[in-house]
Amino acid sequence: NVETTASNFPLVNGVGVNGTQAFYARQAHVHPQQLTYDGNVTATKFIKTGGLATQLLVANGDSTTDFVTKATAQSIAGAKTFTNYITATGYKIPNGTSQQMLLANGSTKTIVFAEKDFYIEGSVQYIKLCMFSAFAESTDVSVEFTCNCRTGFGLIQFNQAYTTDEIGTYQYKLQPNMSYGMDVCYIFYFGTGAERYGELWARVLMNSSYLTFQQTNQSLETIRLSDVLVNEMQSQLPSGAQSSTALIANYFNSVVHISSSLNDNRAGLRIVRQSNGAGIYLGSNPATDGGVTAGQWNIITTPASSSQNPLGFTICLGNDATTNNRGLRISADGITLTFNGRTL
Repeated sequence: NVETTASNFPLVNGVGVNGTQAFYARQAHVHPQQLTYDGNVTATKFIKTGGLATQLLVANGDSTTDFVTKATAQSIAGAKTFTNYITATGYKIPNGTSQQMLLANGSTKTIVFAEKDFYIEGSVQYIKLCMFSAFAESTDVSVEFTCNCRTGFGLIQFNQAYTTDEIGTYQYKLQPNMSYGMDVCYIFYFGTGAERYGELWARVLMNSSYLTFQQTNQSLETIRLSDVLVNEMQSQLPSGAQSSTALIANYFNSVVHISSSLNDNRAGLRIVRQSNGAGIYLGSNPATDGGVTAGQWNIITTPASSSQNPLGFTICLGNDATTNNRGLRISADGITLTFNGRTL
């Protein structure tokens, strides 16, 4: 007999009994929807109705998309704690740069490519920072050094250009230390033509005590960068260079344009009067940050203590600034004009 009554159907997750049954229910062909089995179940696949290829079936029967794959790039929100090693071809953090190191606590630190410590006592010392080798190809080389001492951080950024056949021009930015440490840098060029090479030096002030120079940055192309912080300090700068230039803070190797929107005496260039006066010096020696050069002209205002036109305005040759009756002079009250001692 085949029973068609819907109430007669096999037990689901029930317990069967021995014996015979007078009816065979068609519902008996419907397999139980739940299965309790204490053992391994092997199948080609498990499919959940309505499941997607982007979902993962978890142990309680739910599905989730909150998982990490190794085949695609994904972002993990929040902190994750791993109790084992993580091996990867690279680790990348948000806003990280190629000049930073990732530390064990998750923070970053600027990469130090080279480092050397010095101790400076009674006299000024000179330190060779690096060398730019002779021509190889027309690609710029950039390098950055810091000087850390008891008066803050000094910084020199230097970019050396190469032409199609030799070492070329340069540009730089210098931030000197305060009372001690690095105050001036120098670029020296030796040789000529394709054999010409350069050396970058720093001057360190007397009694600077302990200080550290670090190379903290460089360009992608560094084949021609060598001798980085490998030399001991010297009491004198090198000799025999074909040319040399002092690299001074706030030195501009290009056109300087001042365009002020103010309409009072704050507009334009303002030079503060110091204890020794103030001035503009034309035709000075690029290899020094002071002194007088042959053919140099001074546009100056002398201090109140000067014997030559105190607090006045003077235009003269460099060596004539302290010489009687030389140059064009306007008195401090703006009334008397003299030229080489003769009142005009």
